[in-house]
Amino acid sequence: MCNCPYKYSRWCEIRFFPNADYLESILKRTCPITRSDNLKAELEELVLRIPELEKLSEKLQEISPDSKTIISCLEYNSKEILTRGQLFSLKGAKFSKGTPHECHRNSGKLYLKDPKAYRICIGYALSNYEWFQHTWLIENRSSILVEPTSKFQMYFGFKMTVEESDAFCRELKISS
Repeated sequence: MCNCPYKYSRWCEIRFFPNADYLESILKRTCPITRSDNLKAELEELVLRIPELEKLSEKLQEISPDSKTIISCLEYNSKEILTRGQLFSLKGAKFSKGTPHECHRNSGKLYLKDPKAYRICIGYALSNYEWFQHTWLIENRSSILVEPTSKFQMYFGFKMTVEESDAFCRELKISS
Protein backbone atom coordinates (compact mmCIF):
# COMPACT_ATOMS: atom_id res chain seq x y z
CA MET A 1 0.00 0.00 0.00
CA CYS A 2 1.21 3.47 -0.81
CA ASN A 3 1.76 5.95 2.02
CA CYS A 4 2.46 8.95 -0.19
CA PRO A 5 0.19 12.01 -0.39
CA TYR A 6 -0.96 10.88 -3.82
CA LYS A 7 -2.40 7.64 -2.45
CA TYR A 8 -5.82 8.53 -3.75
CA SER A 9 -4.35 9.34 -7.16
CA ARG A 10 -3.20 5.76 -7.68
CA TRP A 11 0.50 6.18 -6.86
CA CYS A 12 2.52 3.12 -6.06
CA GLU A 13 5.37 2.53 -3.68
CA ILE A 14 8.70 1.10 -4.80
CA ARG A 15 11.83 0.06 -3.01
CA PHE A 16 15.01 1.93 -3.82
CA PHE A 17 15.96 1.26 -7.42
CA PRO A 18 19.39 0.32 -8.81
CA ASN A 19 19.10 2.11 -12.17
CA ALA A 20 16.80 3.96 -14.55
CA ASP A 21 15.94 0.92 -16.68
CA TYR A 22 14.84 -1.05 -13.64
CA LEU A 23 12.80 1.89 -12.35
CA GLU A 24 11.11 2.32 -15.71
CA SER A 25 10.15 -1.36 -15.88
CA ILE A 26 8.71 -1.25 -12.35
CA LEU A 27 6.75 1.93 -12.97
CA LYS A 28 5.29 0.65 -16.24
CA ARG A 29 3.91 -2.36 -14.39
CA THR A 30 2.76 -0.63 -11.20
CA CYS A 31 1.55 2.85 -12.18
CA PRO A 32 -1.14 2.24 -14.80
CA ILE A 33 -2.65 5.71 -14.32
CA THR A 34 -0.60 8.71 -13.30
CA ARG A 35 -1.56 12.07 -11.87
CA SER A 36 -1.21 13.72 -15.27
CA ASP A 37 -2.46 10.65 -17.19
CA ASN A 38 0.82 10.77 -19.10
CA LEU A 39 3.04 7.95 -17.87
CA LYS A 40 5.79 8.49 -20.43
CA ALA A 41 6.34 12.14 -19.45
CA GLU A 42 6.21 11.28 -15.74
CA LEU A 43 8.76 8.49 -16.22
CA GLU A 44 11.09 10.80 -18.12
CA GLU A 45 10.84 13.36 -15.32
CA LEU A 46 11.51 10.74 -12.66
CA VAL A 47 14.46 9.24 -14.54
CA LEU A 48 16.04 12.72 -14.66
CA ARG A 49 15.65 12.97 -10.89
CA ILE A 50 17.24 9.60 -10.07
CA PRO A 51 20.55 11.17 -8.89
CA GLU A 52 18.59 13.38 -6.46
CA LEU A 53 16.63 10.39 -5.16
CA GLU A 54 19.86 8.40 -4.81
CA LYS A 55 21.31 11.23 -2.70
CA LEU A 56 18.21 11.19 -0.51
CA SER A 57 18.53 7.45 0.01
CA GLU A 58 22.24 7.83 0.81
CA LYS A 59 21.48 10.58 3.34
CA LEU A 60 18.97 8.35 5.13
CA GLN A 61 21.49 5.47 5.08
CA GLU A 62 24.07 7.77 6.72
CA ILE A 63 21.64 8.51 9.55
CA SER A 64 20.76 4.84 10.10
CA PRO A 65 23.32 2.61 8.32
CA ASP A 66 21.46 -0.67 8.86
CA SER A 67 18.17 0.63 7.52
CA LYS A 68 16.33 0.14 4.25
CA THR A 69 14.93 3.11 2.38
CA ILE A 70 11.54 3.10 0.72
CA ILE A 71 11.15 5.88 -1.84
CA SER A 72 7.58 6.58 -2.88
CA CYS A 73 7.08 7.40 -6.49
CA LEU A 74 7.07 10.13 -7.22
CA GLU A 75 8.90 11.83 -4.36
CA TYR A 76 8.26 15.47 -5.21
CA ASN A 77 9.93 16.86 -2.08
CA SER A 78 13.33 15.19 -2.38
CA LYS A 79 15.15 18.45 -3.19
CA GLU A 80 13.67 20.24 -0.17
CA ILE A 81 14.30 17.25 2.08
CA LEU A 82 17.94 17.19 0.99
CA THR A 83 18.55 20.94 1.27
CA ARG A 84 16.35 21.81 4.26
CA GLY A 85 16.15 18.43 6.00
CA GLN A 86 17.08 17.89 9.62
CA LEU A 87 16.66 15.26 12.30
CA PHE A 88 13.79 16.14 14.62
CA SER A 89 14.04 15.58 18.35
CA LEU A 90 11.67 13.15 20.03
CA LYS A 91 12.09 14.92 23.40
CA GLY A 92 8.60 15.69 24.67
CA ALA A 93 7.00 14.33 21.49
CA LYS A 94 3.20 14.17 21.51
CA PHE A 95 0.96 11.58 19.92
CA SER A 96 -2.30 12.58 18.24
CA LYS A 97 -4.34 9.49 17.48
CA GLY A 98 -5.37 9.89 13.87
CA THR A 99 -6.52 7.51 11.18
CA PRO A 100 -3.87 4.80 10.57
CA HIS A 101 -1.83 5.21 7.35
CA GLU A 102 -3.23 8.74 6.84
CA CYS A 103 -0.33 10.82 8.15
CA HIS A 104 -0.63 13.46 5.41
CA ARG A 105 -4.36 13.98 5.91
CA ASN A 106 -4.11 13.77 9.74
CA SER A 107 -1.32 16.36 9.78
CA GLY A 108 -3.25 18.67 7.45
CA LYS A 109 -6.39 18.46 9.60
CA LEU A 110 -4.47 19.24 12.80
CA TYR A 111 -2.65 22.11 11.12
CA LEU A 112 -5.89 23.66 9.84
CA LYS A 113 -7.42 23.55 13.34
CA ASP A 114 -4.80 26.09 14.45
CA PRO A 115 -2.37 27.21 11.71
CA LYS A 116 -0.61 29.60 14.11
CA ALA A 117 0.20 26.77 16.52
CA TYR A 118 1.68 24.23 14.07
CA ARG A 119 3.84 23.75 11.03
CA ILE A 120 3.63 20.69 8.79
CA CYS A 121 6.83 18.69 8.34
CA ILE A 122 7.41 16.25 5.52
CA GLY A 123 10.18 13.74 5.06
CA TYR A 124 10.93 10.22 6.23
CA ALA A 125 10.37 8.39 9.50
CA LEU A 126 12.27 5.32 10.67
CA SER A 127 10.42 2.26 11.96
CA ASN A 128 12.00 -1.16 12.45
CA TYR A 129 15.02 -0.25 10.31
CA GLU A 130 12.94 1.02 7.38
CA TRP A 131 12.52 4.65 6.31
CA PHE A 132 9.02 5.53 5.13
CA GLN A 133 7.73 8.71 3.56
CA HIS A 134 5.91 10.51 6.36
CA THR A 135 4.28 13.74 7.45
CA TRP A 136 4.10 15.11 11.01
CA LEU A 137 3.75 18.43 12.81
CA ILE A 138 5.91 20.68 14.93
CA GLU A 139 4.47 23.03 17.53
CA ASN A 140 5.60 26.55 16.70
CA ARG A 141 6.20 27.76 20.26
CA SER A 142 7.88 24.70 21.74
CA SER A 143 9.29 22.94 18.64
CA ILE A 144 7.79 19.73 20.02
CA LEU A 145 7.05 17.03 17.45
CA VAL A 146 3.41 15.95 17.10
CA GLU A 147 2.98 12.48 15.57
CA PRO A 148 -0.36 12.04 13.74
CA THR A 149 -0.48 8.23 13.31
CA SER A 150 1.92 5.88 15.09
CA LYS A 151 5.25 6.30 16.84
CA PHE A 152 8.51 6.14 14.90
CA GLN A 153 12.12 5.92 16.07
CA MET A 154 13.53 8.84 14.03
CA TYR A 155 12.25 11.67 11.87
CA PHE A 156 14.19 13.36 9.07
CA GLY A 157 12.60 16.03 6.93
CA PHE A 158 11.87 19.72 6.68
CA LYS A 159 9.45 22.13 8.30
CA MET A 160 7.17 23.75 5.75
CA THR A 161 6.53 27.47 5.66
CA VAL A 162 3.00 28.77 6.24
CA GLU A 163 2.57 29.07 2.47
CA GLU A 164 3.83 25.54 1.86
CA SER A 165 1.61 24.15 4.63
CA ASP A 166 -1.45 25.90 3.18
CA ALA A 167 -0.62 24.66 -0.33
CA PHE A 168 -0.12 21.11 1.00
CA CYS A 169 -3.63 21.16 2.49
CA ARG A 170 -5.15 22.63 -0.67
CA GLU A 171 -3.45 20.04 -2.87
CA LEU A 172 -4.80 17.21 -0.74
CA LYS A 173 -8.22 18.92 -0.53
CA ILE A 174 -8.12 19.02 3.27
CA SER A 175 -10.45 21.46 4.94
CA SER A 176 -10.87 22.35 8.60
